[in-house]
Amino acid sequence: MSGIRMRRAAWLAAVALAVAGCGDVPSGAASGVATNYFRRTAARDFAGACRLFSADLRNRLGDCAGAVQRGYEELPVGEQRTLGQVTVHSGRSHGSAEVRIATRDVGTVDSVTVKVNGTPKPRSSWTMSFAAYHMTNGHGMVLDKIDGTWQISACGL
Repeated sequence: MSGIRMRRAAWLAAVALAVAGCGDVPSGAASGVATNYFRRTAARDFAGACRLFSADLRNRLGDCAGAVQRGYEELPVGEQRTLGQVTVHSGRSHGSAEVRIATRDVGTVDSVTVKVNGTPKPRSSWTMSFAAYHMTNGHGMVLDKIDGTWQISACGL
């Protein structure tokens, strides 16, 4: 297997494990915190989603849980269903204390098994999440490292 195919297979396996797991993705990385935000929102844990926000963002929103709930409820029902399945694929570092996550980096992994010459072969594909796009008003997210913890400082609300 070529180096590119091995890296792709490893990446897809990691994403599939994250998607298959229940509950929160480990939040040590900014992408894990962002993924947790979408999953908590999909689980209607709006207060839990707000705990991932910086104090400044919570203050700007006022009724933080209400703002997250309104954003969620404005999504079409089909997008509400898929929001809990999204994974943040990557982010772009801006120094050591800021990460920006574009909406194109949030999506789902769809896995199927196809037969190739009679042999079952697993195949996976990455699909950008329209739910995450709409939940962030197309702006993506910004996370800042505050006191050693990644916190969401902007998410389109």
